Amino acid sequence: MFSSQLVSNFGDQLSAVGVAYEVYHITGSSFQVGAVSVAQLVPLALVSILGGGLVDHLDRRKLMLYGYLLSGLLSVGTLIDILQTKVILWPLYLFPSLIAGASSLVRASQNATVTGIVGDHLITAAAALRQLMFQIGAILGPALAGIVIAQGGVSTAFIFDTFSFLTGLMITLVLKPLPPEITNTQRRSQLKDGYRAVRKSHALLGIYSVDLIAMIFGMPRALFPALAVHQFHGGPALLGYMYAALGGGSMVAALSSGWLASIGRLGLSIEINVCLWGLAIALFGVTHQSVVALAMLAVAGYSDVNSAILRNSLLQYSAPRETLGRLNAVQILVVTGGPRLGDLESGIVGSIGGTTFAVVSGGVACIAFTALLAARLKGFTKYQISSRRQPDL
Repeated sequence: MFSSQLVSNFGDQLSAVGVAYEVYHITGSSFQVGAVSVAQLVPLALVSILGGGLVDHLDRRKLMLYGYLLSGLLSVGTLIDILQTKVILWPLYLFPSLIAGASSLVRASQNATVTGIVGDHLITAAAALRQLMFQIGAILGPALAGIVIAQGGVSTAFIFDTFSFLTGLMITLVLKPLPPEITNTQRRSQLKDGYRAVRKSHALLGIYSVDLIAMIFGMPRALFPALAVHQFHGGPALLGYMYAALGGGSMVAALSSGWLASIGRLGLSIEINVCLWGLAIALFGVTHQSVVALAMLAVAGYSDVNSAILRNSLLQYSAPRETLGRLNAVQILVVTGGPRLGDLESGIVGSIGGTTFAVVSGGVACIAFTALLAARLKGFTKYQISSRRQPDL
């Protein structure tokens, strides 16, 4: 399951750079780059609302297989559009959006399965391993995408993307069936319990809210193509390195994450890491040196993964086992939907006030809103795991 996740994450990163570069190449608009990303919110939301229940009630292996198969077919559709003499813009909105929905179903199925496999005592370790799988793709995918696009064109990136989905499909075929953990009687009575839990729990509200704050205000990736060309005077290779720099810092965090298991105040630690993320993004926005910019992105990636591991751990600790599918689906929506809202926010602000203002103001807003969240959701800020429940890494 982790192998298939690694391969598909690798493909996701390739296609993300490819779509952003091609849309900016066609339109010359950072707003369009952000709008393409935001268009993916609709299928993401639908899958999170409906698919989360499916994860709790159907064989998760089958859901993974269906998701990989659909994603592969849609990736082929994107490739066909890219190969045309005149690329059409609307498939670059439609196909990646549908892929995002299918991929979120796969990820929710995978995440809901992990806890039952490893047990409570290894929740943080499993969360760190999931982040490690993701960050390997986050580093190698964008870096390779920049080189591939520069040498072989955007179509080559989507060939790799299609191959990654088909590989994930083949790997998942060897898994045993993964039936749901609740009975038929429970299915009817507990269908809405997962979503009600979010409204009632400061811990769950905090997990989702703090991630949205970080991604909406502090994720300026829609501006990366414009920054690479105009502020840092680079090309596709530098654009790939900018995406990869986030992944590089994230990889360091994932590989050195053992110390996170000793943290009891999970909520407060998450808030601190999100503020560090906002600070690094603000500093990234004021520099004109590409090396310094990449270093700041790496620091941001480091803080982000520490936050992500702690958020995933807190979710597994605080959520009822029978609602993990639904709550993980909401988490997937937040994790993947937040950056897309951030693309829209940074694209709009960048178009009005310029790229530097958009990046710096976003980082500052991230810190300010996190401080406000800490004051309002005190149950999240004070959330603590007793020492006897600490995972043994």
